[in-house]
Amino acid sequence: MASSTSFRIIMACLLLQIIVSPIDLVKGATLTITVENELVKVGQILNLHCTLNGKDLGRQSMPPFNRFVHTLTPSILGGEVFTCTFAAAGKPTTTIDVFKGFSFAHRPCECLGIDHCFWQVLNEGFWCNSKFIKTWG
Repeated sequence: MASSTSFRIIMACLLLQIIVSPIDLVKGATLTITVENELVKVGQILNLHCTLNGKDLGRQSMPPFNRFVHTLTPSILGGEVFTCTFAAAGKPTTTIDVFKGFSFAHRPCECLGIDHCFWQVLNEGFWCNSKFIKTWG
């Protein structure tokens, strides 16, 4: 009886350690997030402002077909939130969580199981890995 209780306590402690530790999915595994301006009207600049877990990654002003690339090492706990605000002439400002951990509840871009989220910003809206996500606004 005592050994059964001890085993349960040890297993509970191990489970707690796993839950609170920032374990990488695979040691050294990375995820690359790319945002490409495909607004093809002559000179249509995409203004981009991204944050990762609230940390400012700076503002970008991108002519057509230029890219912003950021690489991160996701945690198995899925706590990362990579958010970008997009602005362009004649378009309503739009904010999207371009990556929100490996959450099953909120996956705007199907990045689960792959190492790259490729976002394309077009006149009609936002695409990720060849899937339409949303319109402007």
